[in-house]
Amino acid sequence: MPTVAVLSRALFGTTIGIEGALVPLVIGTAPFVARQMESAIMEIDPGIIEASIAMGLSTKEIIFDVYLRENIPGMIRGLTISFIALVGQIAIVGSVGAGGLGDMAIEIWSTEINGRYHIRRYYLNSYFNFNCSGNW
Repeated sequence: MPTVAVLSRALFGTTIGIEGALVPLVIGTAPFVARQMESAIMEIDPGIIEASIAMGLSTKEIIFDVYLRENIPGMIRGLTISFIALVGQIAIVGSVGAGGLGDMAIEIWSTEINGRYHIRRYYLNSYFNFNCSGNW
């Protein structure tokens, strides 16, 4: 990870904030998206590819007309899974001041006492006050 910080500093001049978090997010997400797209493309029946070659389609036509058109649902599924993983990563980058869910969690759950941050701990019963004696 220090290498990613050096790359972030070289590209944007900082390792904190939104600019500093962008490089690790791209590095962490791009291989995952590529793997999802590859497995989606591999789901296509080899008979369809063989038939398109037999019909005389060029390589460009096979890629765009067969691989991409036949596989739209698989690619949408892969992008959905990748987006869900990206939301989880965005929650983590709040710890470097990039905002988002992680930043909100840190602001809500920490208090400053004498210049130091202490994490507050709450228990379930402090959030939910169940009144079992009243009318439901």
